Amino acid sequence: MGLELMPNTECYDVSRDIVRFMGWDGERWVRCGVKRDALISAAGVDAASGQDLVNLYRTNSGAIHTLANAKYQRRRLESDGLVLVRLVDLSPWPRPATCGTPAGPT
Repeated sequence: MGLELMPNTECYDVSRDIVRFMGWDGERWVRCGVKRDALISAAGVDAASGQDLVNLYRTNSGAIHTLANAKYQRRRLESDGLVLVRLVDLSPWPRPATCGTPAGPT
């Protein structure tokens, strides 16, 4: 069964330096998160506060949810059961274009 990601559950977890959010698989709650370096890389910024990370998560939540669901479907979980989106998971995620730089291959 797919993972339904719950809106308005995101918060910055200072102890793990991730943005946490919750999903529901039809039977139980599933803890999810996205790492700082993944959010910063996706946004093309150098640094961000905890609140900045939450805002970046909100801006990119559709893509993050897609990646989290794919990891959950493949049972790619952390040892504590967390579904964690990492920088290496972003390879198919298009990066924002910068001035004079195309967003991807043409």
